[in-house]
Amino acid sequence: MLIKKELLTIEPCKYKKIKAKDFYHYAEYAEFAKEADLPKSGHVIEADYYKRKTGELFLRTFYDGINVINYNTREESWSDAKPSGCLGLYSSGECVSAQCAMKIHKKLQVRKRRYADDSILGYLDDMVSEKWAKKRDRAWERERKLFAELSSMLPDYPERLPEYCEKNIYGFTYIFIGKINHNRRTAVCANCGAEFKVDKSVKPHQHGTCPKCGEKAEYFADWVKPPHEKVCRICICCKSHGNLILRWVKIQRLFIEGKTEYTFYDYFWNFYIHSGEKAELYSYHYVENMWDSSWVRLKNGDENTKETYIYTPSLRRVFGKNIYGVDLAEELRGCKDEISITRMLDSLKNIPQAKYFLHMGLRRLTQDMWDPPYTVANNYTGKTFAEVFGVRAQYLPMYKKYDVTMPEHAAIKACGAWVDEDMFLKMCEMDVREYDIARNNGFLKTAATVKKSINYLYKQFKKYKNVCFGQLEDYWHDYLVMSAMLKVDISNKQIKFPKDLIGAHNTLADRTAAIKDRIKAEKVKKAFETIYTGIPEYRTKKYQVVFPQSEADFIREGQQLNHCVGCGIYFQRHIEGVNMIFFIRKTETPDKPFFTVEINVLKRVIVQLYGDHDCKAPKEIKDFAEQFIKHIEPRTGIAAVKEKKSA
Repeated sequence: MLIKKELLTIEPCKYKKIKAKDFYHYAEYAEFAKEADLPKSGHVIEADYYKRKTGELFLRTFYDGINVINYNTREESWSDAKPSGCLGLYSSGECVSAQCAMKIHKKLQVRKRRYADDSILGYLDDMVSEKWAKKRDRAWERERKLFAELSSMLPDYPERLPEYCEKNIYGFTYIFIGKINHNRRTAVCANCGAEFKVDKSVKPHQHGTCPKCGEKAEYFADWVKPPHEKVCRICICCKSHGNLILRWVKIQRLFIEGKTEYTFYDYFWNFYIHSGEKAELYSYHYVENMWDSSWVRLKNGDENTKETYIYTPSLRRVFGKNIYGVDLAEELRGCKDEISITRMLDSLKNIPQAKYFLHMGLRRLTQDMWDPPYTVANNYTGKTFAEVFGVRAQYLPMYKKYDVTMPEHAAIKACGAWVDEDMFLKMCEMDVREYDIARNNGFLKTAATVKKSINYLYKQFKKYKNVCFGQLEDYWHDYLVMSAMLKVDISNKQIKFPKDLIGAHNTLADRTAAIKDRIKAEKVKKAFETIYTGIPEYRTKKYQVVFPQSEADFIREGQQLNHCVGCGIYFQRHIEGVNMIFFIRKTETPDKPFFTVEINVLKRVIVQLYGDHDCKAPKEIKDFAEQFIKHIEPRTGIAAVKEKKSA
């Protein structure tokens, strides 16, 4: 074992200039080494690395045959990294070895190394690499054993899992029909495999029921490619040796030769392992990519909080009849919605009121109660539905009917007015968020009633299906603001509620922009008539000052010299007549940008003076600018008043 305090008692090797070989003439460091016997650390090889240019001791490395440790003399810090890395070298060949180091290196060469080298540095780098490799191998072996131990705890998939998926996830099957033969079609149910005849009036994509198994079905032509359905996800709760296991499974329903076949494959595991009083949560995620697919262990405590279908038949066996005061199997019986089981358990564990709302059938609202954004916003101090969620008790039937989510509840609450069932369904279809309502809630109430506003925006949503509620709201808000600016009478309903909102907005935006451009042009024209008063033209044999005459001159100057004078703020300051921009050009090429100067004409000082890519001006250019300032007359009037106000 290397004892740090003891290692520092070893005197560093004395630095001597080394005549480098041709191959090492560029080397930045020189290596010196010696051996020492210490009471506690034992036999130690000590290598010192000096900077060749300055002779400064930069790094000391110690090696006892097993361990390598480095001491940075500048930072007075220790490290067990590769010595070459501490020196900032790409290879050990970038170091020159003194004679004393080469002798010790020959002793070390008794042990075969992967790379031939003339320095101790390369040998020590290899020792560190081998040590890290052994640590990685041991860690990998532990991970492999843990993975094998945990994965062996997983039971087989439930026997009735395909039947459960068919009824509770998909909810229908397909009946494959053949071509018409003697006014009849042959039909085969993909669920039960029964074959029967149907009338020729039955067409593909119509809906019906299998007369044998009674399953709802969609008719599908058997001469085309079988239907391709999206992959669904389900959470199966298991128990093994008293430990809870949550496994998330991807489900794919396939149709092969008219029969239904299911494929299942896991993609996420949570193992809640209890060993004595200590409990650990191990998490694994299956990562698929084009090069390799494998299980990856995540940080302990990581849970899968995504909403998925729940395999309810196993809940009673896993959680019993009372988990946090709730019979979870009974409460989720017949649930055909996607639920986050982990978030629901967290809510039941941490919020006493959650179990009462789960009894009411508010499953998705319950699961979101412990979700961080809503947990912070709500303190859940009340007892009744109205007290806890801050809405009227009359909402409860609608909340139960549609199993309202927390984001939907937040949007209803933000409306600040009664939201009936029709309004709620429209809001859900438009994907209305709390942010959309709260941001312009005052505007919605001002423009019309909240109900009238949402009904109007819903009509526009049906017209522009790819535009969400928030965007439509912004269009309407801008439209009304521009109407007020142009003094348009919005008391007329046809103007206030245009049939084509986006078209009306764009038309008004063009008119508003034209008016703004005209006002700006008049302002600029008026400014240019007065801002150069008292500022004479100035030139010498080598240089001259050019006055910008438009905003385009600023943009052109900024682009050609690659600096920021082209942005609008400099032009705005210029026409105010305080911080003004002037172009310095060579007299022989007055049209070619050279340097740009910003001058405070009230104080008659240079604010900034730069050339291409913000390069600083030489003394000659700076002197020319100073001489130009002396010819500017002292200013009074509007510009001076503005300057005093800003100060």
